[in-house]
Amino acid sequence: MSSHIAELWSTGQDVPWWRAGDDAALALVCLAELNRRGLEGVDDGWEGHPMLAAARWILSGPARRGLEELAEVGEPPVRVNGCGIVRSVLAMVANASTSPGRIASGFREHFEDEVVLTAVQRLRERDAHAILLPAMAGPARHLLARTVAVAGSDGDLDDEREAVGVVLRGLGLPDRTGAHLDALPGPALWRLAVLDHLVAHRSSRAVALGWLVAADALAAAGRFVTGDALRTRGFDAATATAWDVCVIGQMTTLEAAEHLVETEPRLASDVLLGARACVTAGAAVDGAIEHAQELRLRAAATPPDIPDHPDHPTPLIPTEGLS
Repeated sequence: MSSHIAELWSTGQDVPWWRAGDDAALALVCLAELNRRGLEGVDDGWEGHPMLAAARWILSGPARRGLEELAEVGEPPVRVNGCGIVRSVLAMVANASTSPGRIASGFREHFEDEVVLTAVQRLRERDAHAILLPAMAGPARHLLARTVAVAGSDGDLDDEREAVGVVLRGLGLPDRTGAHLDALPGPALWRLAVLDHLVAHRSSRAVALGWLVAADALAAAGRFVTGDALRTRGFDAATATAWDVCVIGQMTTLEAAEHLVETEPRLASDVLLGARACVTAGAAVDGAIEHAQELRLRAAATPPDIPDHPDHPTPLIPTEGLS
């Protein structure tokens, strides 16, 4: 097992953590899903198996080192209150949202791909709220619990997961978000894997909460496909509203982070680290999408090779004087 794991990710010092290996990231995401809801075709007895737990820890090496590097480059904040931390996170997100590398710029021409990317990432982050809940206490826990509760809509759809399924089926795509994991770019898989790693340990609860604050703020800033975009594709208002509940959320993570830092000021740097990691991972996903878009444009601009018809042979090129 160790030899196979070693082949899945690169240990090169010049390779950033979000490019450490697509297969390693996919394996991590699947291992987390196995413990969460199970995987189709995999016996439930594998949940929590010591061998797979060891594999998950080894595979998450690049993510752990990436978080350590981010912690080193970030200046430790002076003593600030919870409100100051929230303002710092929002400023960080605002700078990222105004950068040219936004998801919208690279994916608008491929609406289905953008919907899949939005659905998988935001559903995973919604799961993270519920997983993180037992590690929280006091007002922070109460506020986080509000994001886990299902918010009703004006129509029959009052569950965000069902809304996501309706949207995917309406676009002719499989309605299981797990079916789309292997179609995501590597940085998007690492983004999911890092968040899974953060919510799995109580010691990183503040880092995970900082990540979720930044993720919710990015979504509220129009980072992902919203219900308005779905309406232009013919989806009804109830589906669009329920989708927004999942994608945008209730933004109570901002208040939860504020209360957490007020209660435990020493966790302020962890919250900022989580936000920085989320923004960094988002930028990496943007870069991968832009690169894919460039390849598509380049392929469209290149004339295809037309094979010669057997009845019209290509004239031979004179080769006199060539060795």
